[in-house]
Parts: sequence; structure tokens; C-alpha cells
Amino acid sequence: MPFFEEYEAHYAATKDSGYIAIPTGNHDFTRLRHGRTLAEMRCIHAMLLTMPGVPFLYYGDEIGMDYLEDLKPKEGSFFGRTGSRTPMQWTPRANRGFSSAPAKSLYLPVDRRKGSPDVQTQEKSPESHLNFVRGLLRLRANERALSNSGGFRLLFAKPKTYPLVYERFDAGDRIIVAVNPREKYATCRFDSPVRPLKIDHLSGEATLKFCDGQLVCRCPGVSHGIFKTCNLNTCPRSM
Repeated sequence: MPFFEEYEAHYAATKDSGYIAIPTGNHDFTRLRHGRTLAEMRCIHAMLLTMPGVPFLYYGDEIGMDYLEDLKPKEGSFFGRTGSRTPMQWTPRANRGFSSAPAKSLYLPVDRRKGSPDVQTQEKSPESHLNFVRGLLRLRANERALSNSGGFRLLFAKPKTYPLVYERFDAGDRIIVAVNPREKYATCRFDSPVRPLKIDHLSGEATLKFCDGQLVCRCPGVSHGIFKTCNLNTCPRSM
């Protein structure tokens, strides 16, 4: 709630004159992946890439690159910033495919820890974090309601309560997003902006159903759900 109270004020101020961009990170902060599981990363990306405004992905966050601790500062990268500025990891080969130079000649080291992510490996796996992020970006590009200027409203948001549920909309196109970042199962009921006749599940583990005049959302621990809803006026008509 503190985030959305702040966010809604800025959203209202820029709604007709610009865009908000929520970055996944930048070179001055510890990487998003640090201390988080990939399931938690997916919750974060599902939220950030379905919000209004312009998506901003810091390089490497799309594959889950981690922060490297205890690196010496270089050119102003004091206060622990260096660990978020290491080379992009392209392949599992030497220097993670970033350079053919000797490792000792690199300006900053690559992550040589076992299992550190790289683009080439993740491109081969449909279940990889890279392909998950690409799927979200395709969804955003294909759904008008998720466009930069699509409408936004909270549907379920209460202090110290999960999940968070919001709607994106553009004319008759409507997308509902639910996010549960905590480890415990969460459920909620809320009024539907329109009476949906059909709910299409687009992404995530959460479920959404229309029951007794309300929408009911159920979310496993650390999960999200993205749903497209339509009513009598927006559902394709039978021929």
C-alpha cells in the first residue's frame, strides 16, 4: 500500500503528459536477483511488465544475473556499486562470451560461479527466465490493455494483505493481474468492473473465477496470474 499510494499520485500527475518508467534496476543498486529466488523474480517481472508506462529492463535482469560481492570500486563505483556493473553473460564459455581477452585483462570480472546464467543456455530452454520475460514482453505488445498508455485501476489492495490485484484496460480490452509475493497461499474476492462471461488464463499459477457476482482469485505462494476478461460486448460473437 505505501508503494501504490505513492505510485498513484505520480500516475495521476503524468497520465496526460508523459509516462512512468519503473526500472528493474540500474548500475547504482544491488541487482534484483541478489537474495531472491527465480520464482520471486518472476513475480517482480510479471508486475513491472504489466504496469502502465515504459518498461525498463536493466541488462542481465532478463536472465537473472546476480550481484557480485566484494569487488573493488572503479571509476566512481563506490558504496558496493561495482557488483552490479559486471559484463553481460552471453554464453557458458570463457568470460561468459563477453570477450576473448584473458580473464585478468577484463575491466570487471564475469560471474564464474557454477550455474551462473547466460543467454545461450537459456535460449535453449522454453522454461528459462529469459523466455519467461520474452513471453511477458510479447504479451504486452499483443494486448492493447497492456500498452504504455492503457488504463490502470486497483481491484484488490489492502494493508498487510495479499494478493495485489489490478486491472489494465483499453476500450473493451481488459487484463487482470494478480501478484502474491509472500510464501503463503493467498485468496481474495472483489467486485468485477464488468460482468465477465469468459476468463482466459494468460500467465502464472494463480486462478481467477467469477462466483456469486464477484471475482475470486487464488494464488499459491510466490506466484502471479495474468488473465484476459471479456463480456457480452467484447467477446467474439459466434457466426
